[in-house]
Amino acid sequence: MKCDLQDHSHCLELFDKLSEYIDGEMDEAQRRTIEAHVKECVACFACLQSLKRTIVLCKQTGRQMVPEVFSAKLQTLLQHIQSAL
Repeated sequence: MKCDLQDHSHCLELFDKLSEYIDGEMDEAQRRTIEAHVKECVACFACLQSLKRTIVLCKQTGRQMVPEVFSAKLQTLLQHIQSAL
């Protein structure tokens, strides 16, 4: 399906399913639909490639401890949010 430059609603629907696509968590028909679309839509192709690359980079980075200052600021922020609710 060609990507309509004026209407990206189909692109947004596919975007919501990209993680499932990458993880192999969808049926064959959905997979083929996404593959056909990204062959025709440069923006969706770029988005899919970017997401795949991000996953690779995250896996390469591994787990790291955050600085204690950041952790304390985050904890304070979360407490403020909880008290506002």
